[in-house]
Amino acid sequence: MHRRIVSSLAALAALAVLLIPQQAGAQSYAETVWNQLNRAYQQVNGDGYNTRNYIIGRMNSGASDSWTFSLPGNSTYRIIGVCDNDCDDLDIAVMDGDRKVAEDVLDDDVPIVNFSSKGETRYTIKVTMASCKSEPCFFGIGVFYK
Repeated sequence: MHRRIVSSLAALAALAVLLIPQQAGAQSYAETVWNQLNRAYQQVNGDGYNTRNYIIGRMNSGASDSWTFSLPGNSTYRIIGVCDNDCDDLDIAVMDGDRKVAEDVLDDDVPIVNFSSKGETRYTIKVTMASCKSEPCFFGIGVFYK
């Protein structure tokens, strides 16, 4: 019985050691993205913008995801995307129903879109990982307003 408990503990310890590098690696990628979002905030805050939302995630090359927000009217919005070091191209599109309000599909990894809202509207923000060298790539978007 004692031998079985020791074997089980050894197996759990080995499993824990195998899992730590993956979690630590993911944490460093997410931390890189978080730091970039904070730098983006510092830049836009100097222009009078405040933070509305941050989203951090990860995607493979060619994948997309979207989020829908109710954004107050009479505001100007700036959405900035950032990526980890493995990301080559990240794109953002903002939709009001079927109408495209703004997009940045340039071949870069820091997309920036600007738009104004006259009344409270539900906007869908679509993020596309156009190119990622080592999948998955971590990304983040900051939704800023003034």
